[in-house]
Amino acid sequence: MIDLLPPSTLLALLLLVVLTLLAWRHRRAVRLGPVPHLLTALTVWAWLCTTPAVTNRLIAGLEGPLPPGATDVVRADPAPQGSVIVLGSGDMWTPSGHAAPRLDENGWERLHEGVRLWRRTGGTLVVTGGPGGAEQPTLAGTMRTIAQEMGVPGDRIAMAVHSRTTYEDLVAARPLLGDGPVWLVTSAVHMPRALAVSRQLGIDARPYRVDFRQIRHVTWRVWVPDNASAARMATALHEHIGLLYYRWRGWAR
Repeated sequence: MIDLLPPSTLLALLLLVVLTLLAWRHRRAVRLGPVPHLLTALTVWAWLCTTPAVTNRLIAGLEGPLPPGATDVVRADPAPQGSVIVLGSGDMWTPSGHAAPRLDENGWERLHEGVRLWRRTGGTLVVTGGPGGAEQPTLAGTMRTIAQEMGVPGDRIAMAVHSRTTYEDLVAARPLLGDGPVWLVTSAVHMPRALAVSRQLGIDARPYRVDFRQIRHVTWRVWVPDNASAARMATALHEHIGLLYYRWRGWAR
């Protein structure tokens, strides 16, 4: 309950509700015109964006059913010619515009679980992401270094180093794949878009979802607006709009 004490989206939503009620109460005396209607629409949208019950439903629709653990369960025999693609995630640029790739929390989890999967499947570990520069490694280069520190031999790692988007990641990764099975590792919420791109490119990828963001144990708290829900809504909108844009461009199907 401590997270409800500092200024939060809940307090902002309550303030918006009060303003909306006041606007409707005094709409004729003050001649507010469409203001009450606009405030009502804004209040409803704010409630939708900050209530876990709503935003969690959107995230769950993208991620699919939760597995027993933190990731999908894979039962596979080692395949020397197979491949594990780990899609990078992180910051690409400094505020001043200089290339400075670094993994974010999602990227770390994707890489960690991708290496664990590679230990079971064998083959080539393909890491993606750029842009890098003369003094900075690419995102893929950073991932390669970390993977080697985790025990993956350098000659079993391939890098797609110039990509900046999911589509570019998979375009660059395609020539690096072996003849065996291909596993695709990315955040569960990002998997629908990544698989849609894979299908468009003719990559028969098997999904390996990590970094689940939906609520595993739903309680009454899902109806109390909180700060995390706004970020969850932004992620869901990013993926839904991103998939529509990719299909419009012909990058996904």
